[in-house]
Amino acid sequence: MQVLFAEIQIVIIVPDGLNFLHRLSWIQKMSSQWLFPTPYCLFVRLSVRRERYIQFKELASKVAFAYQQHSRRMRWMAYATVAGPANYVYIMLPLAELGDMDHMPSLDQVLADVYGPESMPLLERFQDCVLQMETFVLNRVNDGINPIEREQPPAYLYYLNLQAQPGRMGQLMQNLQQLGLATSGSPLFCFATFAGPVRLHAFTMGNTIAELGEVASLERRVVNHFGAESGHKVISEIHDTLTDIDASILRYIGHLN
Repeated sequence: MQVLFAEIQIVIIVPDGLNFLHRLSWIQKMSSQWLFPTPYCLFVRLSVRRERYIQFKELASKVAFAYQQHSRRMRWMAYATVAGPANYVYIMLPLAELGDMDHMPSLDQVLADVYGPESMPLLERFQDCVLQMETFVLNRVNDGINPIEREQPPAYLYYLNLQAQPGRMGQLMQNLQQLGLATSGSPLFCFATFAGPVRLHAFTMGNTIAELGEVASLERRVVNHFGAESGHKVISEIHDTLTDIDASILRYIGHLN
């Protein structure tokens, strides 16, 4: 069975509209830099068996090493849950375009190429530590936020997993674009689901947990931007379209350039 990058959740971003040679030269020049967020991203969410978390970390380091050594290595970053509804681990890989997934090696292929005959027992032990795995292909919502250049991924993410009422996703997308206009310059950005369980994913970046408090000012900024009546209408419509919200604080635990 082929498994598409099951390790820790990571988000990686590359500028859109570049051909292969330009992209290659850009990566060489920016090998120590991260752009956040990219047009698309592969987003993996893992639920790890509590009694096997230590074993999972040991095996995950071997998986990460295999991706680092592989000829088709891809940039990724990983986060663990500090506070939230479940003890998830997240892996995010940045994609400039959907076609990048055509060149993405599966986990079993990477392990086989690097570890040879030892790969299958390693993969079986790794999968046995995972209780549940969800994979999403996400596309950026046009929220007016330009990618932010960083030397490494942000230390913390405030992550909102939003589920809309049936038939109301279009309304929610429109409201989030209005939210983006009102919060231009803030470290908030949103992704919609291109493939996978249909959700909206909103992130706020911070170097400390305290910096994630930027989220608390969103309603005030919307009201200041649109005026009291229109601003409160935007906020009200967002709440009316949602059926479920999961909020988590995520801590950076590793990445690959």
